[in-house]
Amino acid sequence: MFRRILIAVDGSEAAGWALDAGIDLARSLSHAASTGAQGAEARVGVVHVVDHCDASGLDDADLRDVRPDLPRALRRQGRQILRDARERIPAGVSGPGDGAGPAPGPCLLREGPAADEIVAAARDWHADLIVMGTHGRGRLTPLLVGATVEEAGFDERTTTAGVRDLIEAAAEIVPHTWTAGFSAARAGLRPATPDEIPVIGRSGILPNLVYATGHYRNGILLAPLTAQLVADVMLESKTDPILEATSPRRFGL
Repeated sequence: MFRRILIAVDGSEAAGWALDAGIDLARSLSHAASTGAQGAEARVGVVHVVDHCDASGLDDADLRDVRPDLPRALRRQGRQILRDARERIPAGVSGPGDGAGPAPGPCLLREGPAADEIVAAARDWHADLIVMGTHGRGRLTPLLVGATVEEAGFDERTTTAGVRDLIEAAAEIVPHTWTAGFSAARAGLRPATPDEIPVIGRSGILPNLVYATGHYRNGILLAPLTAQLVADVMLESKTDPILEATSPRRFGL
């Protein structure tokens, strides 16, 4: 039976359920051992992994540039999570120290990719069982990768080459991407003009028609300015000099 149970905790509700389940299992096994029914007393170990990449998407060097105290803060948070877990382990459940004393612990703080470090901790301690909660994901949280730019007309299909290039680029930044499951790929159309300058302004053919289109890759970025320019034209008949460059007349519109 299980003599060494390693429970992974991260302070989440799911990890709390896993901790309770692991403790209940250890208590049941220890009780069976004390009555002579089977096996030996079960011991409980608790591990928390400081996963810098999972926390921020950056490696240690980048973390020092963006927020020098973040790695230290993550370690401090990890130690608190372990202290909270230790307090939840009842005195009657022994820890993975020498002998079968009543004190829970020790609790293990490791750093690196969470999945790898949990397995390594279990291997180092010779754990018989790993107990951990699920957040509905595998080794990685859902990862959205994009995007390519291709002259495709109105074809909304993705291409093998485009998907391959994006996966390879993502794996260079987050190596564990290679072990992640593939969910889906999609393509979207970006309306563009021949000169890649938006069409904004009053039509030269239909005076009551105002264009605001063809922003290509910058639709979200230019939305506030476009809204202001169009509002000025429609509500106040005011034409900003910038509209000379975006005039529909350059395309005979």
